[in-house]
Amino acid sequence: MLKVEDVKRDLKCTQQRSAQSDLWKDMEPSSFRGSDNEPALTETELLHALKAKHPAALEMLYDRFGGVVYGVALKVLKNDSEAEDLTQEIFLELWHRAAFDPDHPCFVRYLLTMTRSRGIDKLRSRRRTLTLIQRWGQTVTAETTSPTPFEQAALTERSQLVREALTHLSNNSVK
Repeated sequence: MLKVEDVKRDLKCTQQRSAQSDLWKDMEPSSFRGSDNEPALTETELLHALKAKHPAALEMLYDRFGGVVYGVALKVLKNDSEAEDLTQEIFLELWHRAAFDPDHPCFVRYLLTMTRSRGIDKLRSRRRTLTLIQRWGQTVTAETTSPTPFEQAALTERSQLVREALTHLSNNSVK
């Protein structure tokens, strides 16, 4: 059963979100950073701006969390270039999908969990690729160790022709 307090609270939240989205429309990217007498935007404000597709908000979030995301990626992948790629993928995913709740208080946890999960996925993919390459290498090695009957016959025929040519050369040089 709906209570009056619940409806009032939901209406207040909707009004606040509407006011915030209007605020983002009028803001210049330089205002995301804050100044000496004005503090930088909060995490929640930046996330609302990111959902509204403001590039400066993504830049600010990257400045704030890029190092932490890269650190987790590096810890999981143990490879600098793959960690850099994963960091870029994470922030691109935030920009394109924005599948998070801007009002949720644990954005950092969401971000780090996403980084760790994607890193583990990359490790699994790397392991599958390595296993596939090893199997392919073993197959190629096994196939090339013994010649097929056709290859054996051709090799025998060629060897016989070379011996005959050498014998013919030996006989001609003696004369």
